[in-house]
Formats: sequence, C-alpha cells, structure tokens
Amino acid sequence: MVILKRLSYRYSLPVATLSQLYQALVRPSLDYASIVWDNCHADDRRAVEKAQISLACAFLRLYLPDNQLLALLQWPTLSWRRRRAKLIYFFKLVQGQGPPVLADKLPPALHTRCSYNLRNPSSVLFPSCRTSFRLSFFVPSTSALWNSFPVSITYASSL
Repeated sequence: MVILKRLSYRYSLPVATLSQLYQALVRPSLDYASIVWDNCHADDRRAVEKAQISLACAFLRLYLPDNQLLALLQWPTLSWRRRRAKLIYFFKLVQGQGPPVLADKLPPALHTRCSYNLRNPSSVLFPSCRTSFRLSFFVPSTSALWNSFPVSITYASSL
C-alpha cells in the first residue's frame, strides 16, 4: 500500500493505472476471507475501509467525503463487497455447490416447515440467537439479507 502511495506522489502515474494496481495488488488482500472476518468489531471494519479511502485520497490528491472519492474512482465500498461475497457463498450453499459440512449448517427453507402458501417460499428460517454478537455471524446475518431478496433471485439456478 505504501508503494502505491509513493508511485502516485513521485511518478504521477495516471489514476487509471494506479486504480488497476490497487485492484490487482491490494484489494485481494483486503477481501481475503472477508466472509469469515466480517463479524469483527466495527472499529476493525472501519480500519479496513480507511485503508481504501487513504489510497483513494493519494491517487486523486483530493480530500473529499469517502463516498465521493469512491464514486470518482468507481470503486465499491469494501462493506458492499463483503456483503456481496457472503450472499454469493450463501447462494452456492443453498444450491448444493458448497461443502456438505457447511450446507448442513444452513437453516431449513420456510416452505419445508409449514404447509400453507408463503410470499417467498425460498426464505430460510432465521436462526435463534441469544446475543447480538451471534447475530453478526455468517448464517444469521446472511439469512436476513437472503430473505430480503425477491423470489426471482433466490430461485435462480445460477449467478
């Protein structure tokens, strides 16, 4: 990350080149295993987001609000990328494309638990959690996101 900042200041490379270097070298490290560590403390998540924002400031040499910097570079937020990765993995588990050990941990679909018609039969049963910390784990947090999707998405056969 420091090398990219130095490149942007010393050699004044074009922003498009710096952006490609960031997407190839830095962002994979920030995204690595994000499904697992997404339930970390909010301060830790902000620190990861701050890394992206500091590079955006260095590349553009502007000090704007975070959302404007990301919009200028056409970068999504890392929190959006983490949510997307969690939903893609959840989709794969629901479709039976993931490891069976993890697929067995998914809550059952609501239509398997009741006999009447539902608005969204592909919704999954929300797991019971005694603590708010447990709500941030993969299955409860992704179940809530999954249940908010329209039926056309949850019944899709592929991404």
